[in-house]
Amino acid sequence: MTRLGKAFALIAVFAAGYAILMLINSQPTDFDVSAGLCAAALLGATLSEYVVRLSRKTLADGRAAVWERRDREASPMIAYPQPTSCGRS
Repeated sequence: MTRLGKAFALIAVFAAGYAILMLINSQPTDFDVSAGLCAAALLGATLSEYVVRLSRKTLADGRAAVWERRDREASPMIAYPQPTSCGRS
């Protein structure tokens, strides 16, 4: 988990605790606001982790494509074998 994801998760935990306290104290407006903040923080944590995972996958795919191209250029006979003559002398 990245620092940004951890920060969002920490905010969500504090907001959830505050929401529970406000629900116990019968203050529905404060509960609604803190519950919304908790939901937004969890959404932010999820989105940031999704973006990081997607960018890492994209980078890995790009690196794999570069290495595949380099392998083809380094050994063209292995990557693209030439057809052999069928019994001709």
